Amino acid sequence: GQAYRGQRMPAPTYGSIRDIVKQRIIAVVREVKAADSMKVLILDTPTLKTISAVCRTMEIVEEGVSLLENLERKRQPMPTMQAIYIIHPNEDSIEKVKNDFKSSQESMYAGAHIYLTSHISNDLIYSMRQCNELVQRTKSLKELNFEFVALESQCYSLGLHDAFRTLYSPVTVAKNAMIHTIADRMLTVCVTLGEFPNITYKKPARAEFDVVEKIAKALQVGLSNFDKQIVDGNSWWQPKRSDPATILIVDRSFDALTPLIHEYTYQAMVYDLIEMKDSKYKYKTSNAKGEDVEKVSSLDDSDALWVQLRHMHIADAINF
Repeated sequence: GQAYRGQRMPAPTYGSIRDIVKQRIIAVVREVKAADSMKVLILDTPTLKTISAVCRTMEIVEEGVSLLENLERKRQPMPTMQAIYIIHPNEDSIEKVKNDFKSSQESMYAGAHIYLTSHISNDLIYSMRQCNELVQRTKSLKELNFEFVALESQCYSLGLHDAFRTLYSPVTVAKNAMIHTIADRMLTVCVTLGEFPNITYKKPARAEFDVVEKIAKALQVGLSNFDKQIVDGNSWWQPKRSDPATILIVDRSFDALTPLIHEYTYQAMVYDLIEMKDSKYKYKTSNAKGEDVEKVSSLDDSDALWVQLRHMHIADAINF
């Protein structure tokens, strides 16, 4: 059917990486038309981290979303609302979407607009097709290509906290899976930035330490395949071929000392002294009645002073 062509959303190619991801999220919400703002946005845990890093809840609500939900939690049926799913295309998330549309009597939403953070496999497409009610109610299925977290305007994370242990594990299957996961997520960064980069990597001194080389080659294959598919079927993919960016891939052996040295930036000091979580911290203050109240503040790119100070040496920041 039309809904299962795996269409790809055009990638804005201006602004910082945070701006581009935010623009795409807002574009998704605006794309779904619903009367009287009857739209619910449903996210899985990985996507929630991606979106919360660049968008405030109020910014999404202002675009006509009346409810934000976590895909992994129990939710109340909203049979008159259009559901916008922004999810990672894995088996668990797809099964939860299918469970929302078990039958015409048990469907939780009037329609489903499904946006995936990366390429969906043929097996998962087939699985979705087996859910007749989901097929009937799916209005769109598109790939967004942002399988990463934009932490700052020029800094992102692939969110693979166990990568170091896995890449240097003797378990070959787990290692190869991690190599391809890293390459796939780096591919979404390139697509988001509109880049078909030159890939450079540090050649391993010994054959058994070829992790970086394998990641570089997997990324090159992924870029070439993506480019061919898009050129054959779409016109929006127009990377900068005349003056491409360069990706330099190195492993920890390239710089083994940095993890052992404490940073002396203002940002490092804040994280040492204040309990921070997802760039937010809680503190207590007094209100007009003299009562203690707890507040939450964000230290991110929306705070101009934080952007100026965060990478300064502590001494410079104090004297700013």
